[in-house]
Amino acid sequence: MRATVQQYDIRKNSPYDLNTYFGRFRHFMELTDPTTLLVTDKQLDEAKRVIATVQGQKAGWEAVPVDEYYRSHKYVSSTFHPDTGNKVFMPGRLCAFIPTNIVTLSFMLHPSQQTPARSMVWQWVNQTANVLINYANRSITPGEESSALDPKIMAAYGIAVGTSCSVAFAGNKVLSRMGAASAPALLKVAIPYSAVAIANIANVGAMRSSDFTSGIVAKDIETGEALPGPSLVAGRRAITEVAISRVLLPMPLLLVPPIVLNVLFDSGKFSYLTANRARFYIPVQLGVLVGMMAFALPMAIAVFPQNTVMPVTELEPQFQGLRNSKGNPITTITFNKGL
Repeated sequence: MRATVQQYDIRKNSPYDLNTYFGRFRHFMELTDPTTLLVTDKQLDEAKRVIATVQGQKAGWEAVPVDEYYRSHKYVSSTFHPDTGNKVFMPGRLCAFIPTNIVTLSFMLHPSQQTPARSMVWQWVNQTANVLINYANRSITPGEESSALDPKIMAAYGIAVGTSCSVAFAGNKVLSRMGAASAPALLKVAIPYSAVAIANIANVGAMRSSDFTSGIVAKDIETGEALPGPSLVAGRRAITEVAISRVLLPMPLLLVPPIVLNVLFDSGKFSYLTANRARFYIPVQLGVLVGMMAFALPMAIAVFPQNTVMPVTELEPQFQGLRNSKGNPITTITFNKGL
């Protein structure tokens, strides 16, 4: 007999414990599942209906199977923005991470592309994809959505691309002066990673500068009611946590594959692969990258909870001593830090 939601806490939007890293990792593994890109509008409508039925405790809610309820949450959470409820454009969804990055990273790491000009091109392509994801998954105050052509967005794009290309160009110039063949393998790996990591920090900072200067909305955890006015403390904590995750994200993508490929093709331990390098290098590289990408994004964004919880005493003075609509003192708040 299938378990039903009546046996579970329906306030939970995930079958996993989001208070633990492993629980968040498993949760984000589902949200980044690229197969959810194939979910139809009809399936999304049905998923929203199931969620509304259960959470509104409408007729028959107690008979909804728990796996159907959580599958519906997976579809909705991977497609719609948590703050606005609007559908996220497809390239900006977390579940699009693997298909939008596989080609970019393959070329970025391929030995034939390690020239200043080609490296800059692929850094540009990579940061374009990163800007799309950061923009689509930022924390948004409903009713204050920005246009895609907002000057701040375009400035963030320019800063991210300029930073990554500058670091990649400078690094590859150093390699060329040292001689690519004699340059330390660690340096060859560190250049693309440093370019991406530094640019990711600049990307987040520029893209979400308003969070730092104007703050974001925090909510009473008991009632879900928004506090009167945005909080700078919440906004700056959100940016810091997202920036750290963006530094961690490229580690398994840009540091692990070169090491694995070096062992397989250049160490001499696998003579068949070494002798057939031209035939197997790209397929093996793609396989390693896909394997890393399947875990890299969930591993990075699971470091911090998406919905941060903190005591109200850590916020600004104007938020102290407030009461919610139930007349209870507001002691704990939560906010969506964005992804």
